[in-house]
Amino acid sequence: MSPINRDLHRYDQVKGKKVKNRLNNDLCEDLQRLGFNTRGKTIKEVQELATSQNIPIRVEEDDIVESWVGKPKRLRQMLWERGLLDPQVTYVAKIKRDDPNLEEKVEYSTVFADCADFLGEKTSLMYLGECLGVEVDRSTKCHPELAGKGNEYSWG
Repeated sequence: MSPINRDLHRYDQVKGKKVKNRLNNDLCEDLQRLGFNTRGKTIKEVQELATSQNIPIRVEEDDIVESWVGKPKRLRQMLWERGLLDPQVTYVAKIKRDDPNLEEKVEYSTVFADCADFLGEKTSLMYLGECLGVEVDRSTKCHPELAGKGNEYSWG
């Protein structure tokens, strides 16, 4: 990307307007404030009820082309800045088990696992616990390989 292009695309830009359907939860909240019971109703029924009560079911929003300023960096960006990405290798966020080209791909997290400065870094939860004066000693969520190690008893 040229320096001029980079400067033009540095910040979020409003491209125009777009019309979206409101979420079921939003419509249900509005209807419940008016005294209607929406429990067990389908989205079609909720939309019909909202229309009969003059509650808009569509909303107009800005269509925004996102940029990078003010956004957190992703793994790929951090690895690229450190010079850890090899152009000859295909990197993916998560390798699928049924992928026929499994051997040719490398996950970003595997490359990051070798970075010494990230191995000792505290998680956000550990940092917050430290600020509050407590010790947080928990494993990460959504990792089935840790089942049976006691982490299933750590729900608070």
